[in-house]
Amino acid sequence: MNHNSALLVFLLLIINGVSLATSYDGPLYDFTAYIECKEQPEDPLYNGGILKHEAPENLISIADSSTGFYSPAFVLHNLTQGTIYCFSVWVKIQGAHSALIQASLKTEDATYSCIGTVLAKHGCWSFLKGGFVLDSPAKLSFLLFQNSDDRDIDIAIDSASLQPFTDQEWRFNQQYIINTERKRAVTIHVAEGNGVRLQGASIAIEQVSKDFPVWIRNFKNNSWKFTLSEMVRGAI
Repeated sequence: MNHNSALLVFLLLIINGVSLATSYDGPLYDFTAYIECKEQPEDPLYNGGILKHEAPENLISIADSSTGFYSPAFVLHNLTQGTIYCFSVWVKIQGAHSALIQASLKTEDATYSCIGTVLAKHGCWSFLKGGFVLDSPAKLSFLLFQNSDDRDIDIAIDSASLQPFTDQEWRFNQQYIINTERKRAVTIHVAEGNGVRLQGASIAIEQVSKDFPVWIRNFKNNSWKFTLSEMVRGAI
């Protein structure tokens, strides 16, 4: 790949990313995450999404009816099948030094027992982020936040958000991130110690991370023939 080809590929990636963004009016996935426990919760992602202006209901926990302690929950209406729901919430506990808080979803027909967890600490706010996809539509659902081991502790939540993505919107977000964040044009020059380029040099590239595949934009290799995997070499 020469310098002009590399520059052209890089410009095409930028143009494709910009054109995708300008032609799309749906939500963009928010990658924000926090690992530290904070004195105050941050603002909700997506401005709250469909939970904007919604206050959590206090529902008695069905995990251990003998204790009678309460867990916060959101009442959700008309969730659709196949939609990708991304949620987040800030959690604070009292009654324990720390506790694993688990988010679950209960519908008329199914229970999704763990759709997100966070190890919350006493006296500060911890960030819980998760998501779910329903196998069937649900007219009435409960998004609950409970202590995973059913200890009697108080759970407070704030800055909750729930953002739905259609399959098409989710695929757009994937492609947008690939085009704008993952793809990079790289030009490799092989030179001697004095800076003079070596002609016809062979280059070996070793991929050390499977999460970032290496791909070469070499149009000439379209005419190359690979015979190593052919049962009869040279036979088409």
